[in-house]
Amino acid sequence: MTTLNLNSIVDVTVEVSPSSAPRATFNQLLIVGTTGLTIATPITTSERVREYTETADMLTDGFLTTDAEYLAAVKYFGQSPAPDVLWVGVRDNTTSPEESVLEALIACRAAEADWYICYSVEAISTDIEEIAPVIETMTPSTIFAYNSSDSDILTSNPDPDDICTTLKNNSYQRTIGQYSSISHAIAAVMGRACGLNNGNANSAFTLMGKNLVGVTTESLTSSQRSIVEAKNCNLYLYYANYYSIFEQGVMANGYFFDQIMNRDMLVNDIQLSCMDLIYQNRKIPQTESGMTMIYNALVKSCELAVARGHLGPGTYTGINFKNLNTGDAMPNGYVIQQDSLAAQSSADRALRKAPAFYVTIKEAGAIHSMTIAVLVDL
Repeated sequence: MTTLNLNSIVDVTVEVSPSSAPRATFNQLLIVGTTGLTIATPITTSERVREYTETADMLTDGFLTTDAEYLAAVKYFGQSPAPDVLWVGVRDNTTSPEESVLEALIACRAAEADWYICYSVEAISTDIEEIAPVIETMTPSTIFAYNSSDSDILTSNPDPDDICTTLKNNSYQRTIGQYSSISHAIAAVMGRACGLNNGNANSAFTLMGKNLVGVTTESLTSSQRSIVEAKNCNLYLYYANYYSIFEQGVMANGYFFDQIMNRDMLVNDIQLSCMDLIYQNRKIPQTESGMTMIYNALVKSCELAVARGHLGPGTYTGINFKNLNTGDAMPNGYVIQQDSLAAQSSADRALRKAPAFYVTIKEAGAIHSMTIAVLVDL
């Protein structure tokens, strides 16, 4: 008996949608030095960076327990909760002239996009001044962390300016510094940050008030503390014979570390969510239904930020903007608006551009201090 193929009646095809792009990581540190060039299993300049998940692997590769990169890694991995991943990069000191710390960081960024924060075990003030402006525009978004024991930081108006004052005066928002007499103390701080930032629900945090493993506090007067913190430099201090805490958790321009990091995460989510629309769909129509697709992608990204604890309900205090007015409630922690599709120019429509969308956010923030009045009624 002859049997016929069913395709002429029921033709079934399978189309697998492309997967969403993986989101960037915001919980990995890069430590840069020169030791990796000469270890038993060297990190060559062509490799440039190497991933580690524990310090034991560094020893296996040939790092010594006295090497600066290893000591910094111990402080990084020693925090609780501990971070998962560390990158160790190399600066080429075999050339003439030697590669600068900035050149090494740029090469490390070109070699690997996954790390988010960078720290040099050998950077001095002149290196930091050179690095900070470049970090502001580095892609992907990047934070630079430094450690200094320069005594000028404890002085009100040193001449010339200390590194913290210089960075503050330039309003750099992607550089975070700590005054500490303990080598690589800032690596412990970044370990704390990377360990806490797992991206899960309620994972938002502030660096203020955090205890650091493997770091001792500074013995400063109240006046010295005020001087240092006025320069937007961070400290690790001891309070009330019990509390060892990091404060204030600010960048050189005074923004808080968690603000910069959470904004980077939100921008990354928005960018990739919208790109996924183009990548995963046959097309996004230039109609109201297409605008709804974009709107929903933006909502999804904002809701992730709400779940993490970055965004929260509040009152809009900015200037009037489109349909959002000063004093309006923002119950979701964000408001999404868009330009009219009907009012779009024919030139933009011919170029297949979407009308502009505007995402206004309300950050949940964090409390760093309190004023309590105790009223006694006799």
